[in-house]
Amino acid sequence: MISSSLQTLSLKCLLAGLIALFSFTSVAALPLKSRSVEEYDDLYMRALIHPAGNAKFPLFHGTIAKWESALKVPDLSKSHTEGDLHSKCGGLYLTDSIIAAAQFVCWQEGREPTNTAHVLMYDWSPPSTIKIHETKTVAEQDAAAKACKAYDMLTGPMYNAITDKFLTSDFWQYALLNQNIATANLKYRQTFVIPCSKVFKGRNLPSADYEKGQGLNAGFTAYAKTLTG
Repeated sequence: MISSSLQTLSLKCLLAGLIALFSFTSVAALPLKSRSVEEYDDLYMRALIHPAGNAKFPLFHGTIAKWESALKVPDLSKSHTEGDLHSKCGGLYLTDSIIAAAQFVCWQEGREPTNTAHVLMYDWSPPSTIKIHETKTVAEQDAAAKACKAYDMLTGPMYNAITDKFLTSDFWQYALLNQNIATANLKYRQTFVIPCSKVFKGRNLPSADYEKGQGLNAGFTAYAKTLTG
């Protein structure tokens, strides 16, 4: 029979071993990969789930008050003259989270200064024939933009080292390029008026906030109220 003192010693050794093991394998102890500008060809390596462009879900577009009315029924040919539209191909930039759209208005570098974001929410129900190109790297984004008329929608992560440095690293964009599809399948639902003082500034927006800002998330309504109330 093992003596009581020996049992105590064995237990202490076991505990010490477990503590050492957990200390070595702890997530907190592992170095996090930095997300420098040079590493952003790896933009696609994000854990947060973004809906596919051919799915039905709410989309958001952030703007300022003077462009809100025109963007309820977007004319893709108007480009930047009607606020925030794609400058080359004629198209509309959208995102899948209300907070990302608000950040775009409040904190993107080079934009017209404002204290308030007007975030339009749309119901998106794409046709089965829609031609979508999903980009996974910055290089792919650049190439797709040059051939934009070959697609109805471009989707992928958004990052520009200069203009987007205060926007969430989870930012996902959907560029709608087909006017007929925009007219038939993108339907304005409502506008959220959000003070920029309530909009997180920075790339380290908690992913949980981004998710709560997605229209199909169970916590969306409550989260939207925290932004607008």
